[in-house]
Order: sequence, then structure tokens, then C-alpha cells
Amino acid sequence: MKEIKEFKNILYRVALDWPNDGVNFVDLTPTLNDAESFRVVATSLKDKIVEESGDIDYIVSPDARGFLWGSYIASLLHKPLIPIRKKGKIPEEFVQARTSDKTEYSSIELDIPVVDLNGKKCVFVDDVYATGGTYRASQKLVKASGGTLDDAYVVLNVLLTEDKVNALMTSDELDISKKQEEEKHKIKIIK
Repeated sequence: MKEIKEFKNILYRVALDWPNDGVNFVDLTPTLNDAESFRVVATSLKDKIVEESGDIDYIVSPDARGFLWGSYIASLLHKPLIPIRKKGKIPEEFVQARTSDKTEYSSIELDIPVVDLNGKKCVFVDDVYATGGTYRASQKLVKASGGTLDDAYVVLNVLLTEDKVNALMTSDELDISKKQEEEKHKIKIIK
């Protein structure tokens, strides 16, 4: 089992070279598995939203891990959640707009459900921000629905872009231990 690390109450583990060589996958599930850590981290993101974005109308979060964080934070803020869904997850008659975009490892088609966003201020909440593809696709959907989506809030920004992202942790703050590096080399030798 991978070693669980901690940074500012964020519990995580790292899988080196997954899903591709040179990519370090950061698993935030340990934070979700610890009620107190989850509460503290979600509250920290909520506080960041209040401080940086002020009064908002909606939280927008993408399939699937974004729902976990977005719904909790929406509840803390007493704001509604707009779930951005992968194409085909809701009936066509409930889809207000659809977009296609590139994400971290592939292309994606996303839908926004029918909701009146005219003049509404939304913020994006997800677990990890990598290339920004999911965020940009969500921006297009919110704009097509009459709203604005100008701020992204995440637990971890992996710093692959120069986008302005409000994050509790960045990839340069990850603890990748010498032991993990040694394990990585062992695994590569065995391959």
C-alpha cells in the first residue's frame, strides 16, 4: 500500500508514472476517507471562495470527483450546485448546452443541465487542476447558458499551465519520498 502523506490537512498518496510515464498521479481519496480532514480542507476551499470571489450564485463542478468537493462546498456556502456531466449521463431534453474540449489525457464532451444562469456569477470547484481543459469547457457551457465563470478553486494545482487557479496545494509542494523513487526504479527494472 502506498504511503499516505499530509500537507495542510490534505491527505494524499502518489503513484509515480501513472497513467503515463512522467506523470505522477496524486490520489486525494485519503482526504475523503478521513471525515475531519475532508471537513477542514472543504472549509478552507469555501473560505478561499468567500475571500477571493465574494458573493456568488452557483458552484459548478465536473463529473466525477468534482461532485464530491463541489457539493460539500455548495452546502457550506448555502449555494446551489450545477453538475457538469459527461455526454450521455443525462437525457437530451435536460441538456441546455454541450461542448467538446481537450482535457488532461483525452478529449471530452460535457453537458450542462437546463438552468437559468442569466447574469449569474459561478465559480468552478474540482479536486485537481492540470491542463485546464475541463475548466475551459465548463466556462463555455456557463457562458452559453448566460452566466459567468471566472474563478477556479481546487485542492491541487499541478502547475501545467500559467492559468490563475486558487489552490490549497501545488505540485511543487508534494512530498515524493526517496523511498518512492527507489520503488519506482525497482518497478522499472522488473518490467
